[in-house]
Amino acid sequence: MLVAMTRALVAIGVITALGLGLALLNREPSPPPSAPGGGGEAGSTALPAELAGRSELAAPNAAATPSAPDGAAAFTRSGRVVDAAGEGVGGLSVAVVMRPAGLGGPMSDGGQFPARTVTDADGRFELSLPYPGSMWVGPLAQLDVRHQVLGAPVRAEFSAAAAGTPLELRVRESKTAAGVVSLAAAPGLRAKDVRVVAIGEQSGHSALSALTDDGSFVIGPLFDETYFYVASAPGFVSRSRHGVASGTQGLELTLEPIGALRVQVEGGPRPGLRVECSPEGGTLATLARMTVIGRSMNFLLPGPHSIAAYTQDEIGYAHVTDIGSKEAPLDVQVALGPAASLRVSNDADSPRILVVEEGGKTVRVQTISLAGQTVMIVPPGALTVRAYALPGDEIETQAFQLAPGQRGELRLTLPAQ
Repeated sequence: MLVAMTRALVAIGVITALGLGLALLNREPSPPPSAPGGGGEAGSTALPAELAGRSELAAPNAAATPSAPDGAAAFTRSGRVVDAAGEGVGGLSVAVVMRPAGLGGPMSDGGQFPARTVTDADGRFELSLPYPGSMWVGPLAQLDVRHQVLGAPVRAEFSAAAAGTPLELRVRESKTAAGVVSLAAAPGLRAKDVRVVAIGEQSGHSALSALTDDGSFVIGPLFDETYFYVASAPGFVSRSRHGVASGTQGLELTLEPIGALRVQVEGGPRPGLRVECSPEGGTLATLARMTVIGRSMNFLLPGPHSIAAYTQDEIGYAHVTDIGSKEAPLDVQVALGPAASLRVSNDADSPRILVVEEGGKTVRVQTISLAGQTVMIVPPGALTVRAYALPGDEIETQAFQLAPGQRGELRLTLPAQ
């Protein structure tokens, strides 16, 4: 069923409890809050904890910074920021973070940093910390600046042994894309209520744009080579466009009415109950919920879906071949039983998309951020966990046999060379 998840599994995203198109426990669906708009935003926005189920992922720099004894020697790393031609790039802010935010890609120039500096005319920089450790170093992207140079962070060891090894950070000129969104199937919808999101298929970097009155948009800055695009508005969503090269002009998206499910859990609501839905087959890039900059947009369009309902101790799931409409949601019954869990740590150099299967059917789908950690609630029994890297290449498969209440451990690492 998941063989087709190659290039279509781009990016993305991130999936948990349902938003707009899905009514929970007999409540009518309600539209999500409108995402912030106007131009693009360099996406290294921290993902809310809700995105990872019972996520333990902290925002970058949220962890307590170790203190150094008075008079302790600094741990210093020097390096150079270069462009595609290998020429130094001066005047760029470079910083250290405890861990990169979100899925990866360029780091935003927001918040406090353990260390920060500006490159000289030849692109050279030096950063010092009063304590050793494994950190991430990268150039900072300015928020709401559409045309700029962008670069991804690199992992760097701050230690006496690593001090003499120079770092090299590569940046490239950002691009923008432009297009139009058709509102023909969304009568009465105002252009100002529509948002277009672009998710990078290599790093997960995101950009967001509003529409002008004539339905057109310009979105950026764009960092990855290719992006996938979705337009969203209360009650409507477009089918996603994949593999769109950065800089593309004339992109066309068409809004369609969102479908809906009404999920009823046997025995009624439980404290902490969450419900999520994800498309099955080769369309996992259009996951049931994707979050950008902390705002949710739902992607329920016709087709087969997997529904999971869970608390920290119980889980149940169902599969449907299609969905209903917002006016007539499809009713789905889910019975909960004892749950198991997986503690997942990502030590790889990019986000990982996890697909948990039981008996060949999808039961959970979740994206683990770059340098992220979470606990996934899963059903007990024989499970297959497939880990995919962006833009959709299968990296590894692991099998688990879990008893009710048992917790498995899954550590995602770089593939063997």
